[in-house]
Amino acid sequence: MQPLVVLDKIVFGYGRENDQPIFHGLSMALRQGEFRAVLGPNGTGKSTLAKLICGIIQPTQGEVRVAGVPLEGPAASSRLSYRVGLVFQNPDHQIIATSVAEEVAFGPCNLQLPAGEVRKRVREALERFNLEGLAEHPPQMLSGGEKRRLTLAATWAMQPDIWVLDEPLAMLDPPAQDVTLELIREIHREGKTVIYFGHRVDEVLVADLVSVLFNGGIVWEGEPRELILAAKEEWGLTLPEPGRIWQQITGGNSNFPVASVEELVAALWGST
Repeated sequence: MQPLVVLDKIVFGYGRENDQPIFHGLSMALRQGEFRAVLGPNGTGKSTLAKLICGIIQPTQGEVRVAGVPLEGPAASSRLSYRVGLVFQNPDHQIIATSVAEEVAFGPCNLQLPAGEVRKRVREALERFNLEGLAEHPPQMLSGGEKRRLTLAATWAMQPDIWVLDEPLAMLDPPAQDVTLELIREIHREGKTVIYFGHRVDEVLVADLVSVLFNGGIVWEGEPRELILAAKEEWGLTLPEPGRIWQQITGGNSNFPVASVEELVAALWGST
């Protein structure tokens, strides 16, 4: 089976004088139904890569393909609007309507769905993301967690096969982070392909595979727990705090990846 999303030897730069390309020969492939995390520090081009995958911008060299179809030309993003959903890092950069219900309806209306289908999707999205009581509220009056749920609901209403999530837990408090992460897991469990951009390993422990983005390319790929042991300081990733403590205790010589307080306690007991 061919990969669903392919980035083939991507080179990209914004063309400003004296600027080096952000990516130089980056390649990556994702299969249908995969939960892929792409981690890297700020400034490595995660948001740019998300836009390339969605066809919003085009590579300088190389090719992006979705379901075998190259994303070329100015209409690339519109051709993908029914298939790929992008959730921005900052909800305020994505929300445009004057009420919650109108925001959820915006995408299905753009897809020119029948009015009855639009109403059905709005109703189901509001219920699924616990926004029923806020349907007529102005989005700017919502909390950060509610805004994030709104962007997820608006994306879900378009029923994309591929979800591109750019730092979806940014600016959220811990309870809102937990709620948002569980909603993302539910989306993946339904068979959707999820591409999750971030820098914290603890957010993506349920991912199938992690790609580390650094210095213009993918420098490491593997399972999330393997990354706890393999991560290099210069990659600028945030490791689970229990794992960081365990690595300090063992001087980095442990082959046991610790991701939680419970695992840290077990590791300490086992070392005594």
